[in-house]
Order: sequence, then C-alpha cells, then structure tokens
Amino acid sequence: MDKIKISKGTTIIEMPRARVSVGGEEVAKEITMASGKLVKEMIGHRAVVSAEWEWLPVDTIKDLHELLRQGGYFSVEYPDPVAGGASGMFSVSYPETKIFKFNGTEPRWYGVSLTMTAQEVV
Repeated sequence: MDKIKISKGTTIIEMPRARVSVGGEEVAKEITMASGKLVKEMIGHRAVVSAEWEWLPVDTIKDLHELLRQGGYFSVEYPDPVAGGASGMFSVSYPETKIFKFNGTEPRWYGVSLTMTAQEVV
C-alpha cells in the first residue's frame, strides 16, 4: 500500500502517492504528589500520520476540503512500516498548501501537507 484513502460514509478520496511518516504521541496523566514528586501514569500512544505531496491537483484539494467540512472523525487507510497497511478513525487537519501554479495546462498546488491523528489510544 502506497496511497492514503480518506473516507466518511460513501465519500472516498484516494490521495496520490505521497511521502508518508507514521509516528505517535504519548498519552499520559501527570500528577504532582504532596512531596513535590511528579508522577506520570502512561495511558498509551496515539498514532499520528503525516503526508507530503510535491504537486497535488486542484480538484483533489477541493474534494478534500468538502469532505473535511463534514467534521468529526474519518476512516483513513495508510501505509504502515510494520504491517504494510493499516486503517483507523482519525481526525484530519485541513491541508497546508504553499504555492498555486499551472503545471503545463493543469492547475496544481505545490508543497501540500496533511496531518492525521488517531482517535484511538493504543
């Protein structure tokens, strides 16, 4: 699997091939004891998937914005370094874009990045 699919209901957007990084963030509770000692209770880790594209068609960005306006969590399928492919429910940020340009006769956005944060803590 080398592409990211984002869906909600019957709407599915298959993003073109991208540079994908899969990481995580620690989820924990920190409590300061009466003695002043700081205690951290680990709850787990939350997956964070980031993707970057050099050139992305304008229609793909438009479709993605329309999907994200529905709000909530989205089903995301993404490449995983261990399993080859993984999926889950994620909150998806609006894409960050840098430069708009016509590549030949095709309108495209350059330097697009997207961050997806898992709903589930593992």
